[in-house]
Amino acid sequence: MIQELREYSNNLFFKLLMGVIAVTFVFSFGVGGFFGDQKEVVAKVNDREILLKEYREAYQNRLRILEQQFGENAEQFAEQFNLRQQVFNQLIDRYLLLTDADEFNLIATDLELQDFIKKQPFFHQNGQFDYETYEMVLKQNRIVRYEYENSLREDILLSK
Repeated sequence: MIQELREYSNNLFFKLLMGVIAVTFVFSFGVGGFFGDQKEVVAKVNDREILLKEYREAYQNRLRILEQQFGENAEQFAEQFNLRQQVFNQLIDRYLLLTDADEFNLIATDLELQDFIKKQPFFHQNGQFDYETYEMVLKQNRIVRYEYENSLREDILLSK
């Protein structure tokens, strides 16, 4: 069998057939899936999308808080409190409020964002904000700075 494949591998028809198969796979599984750009939307609130990644992060954050409070019993409490639905509802509420903020033309300025970040104690070194510590903390937690700062802008808008 392998010997036959070797004989046909130099054949133009065989190469063409393999190319068609490769193109079919790319279109079947999607170019986005091939390059990792595919986004999974769990809900749509007006024109904003709640992504599965965002939902998972929010759920894991809430679960971590429960683990700190209840230790081993956190999973049981999460089920009892219907944590998955709570997190989902909170994300929907967040997006509804952000839509309202857009309608009222509210913005979070760069200065407000800087002040907010500078007040976070985990970015301080010797009682002062340190940019290198800021970058290091984000990198250690695998947080993209752009995404983090956008999330903070939304938090500032929500507080307004």
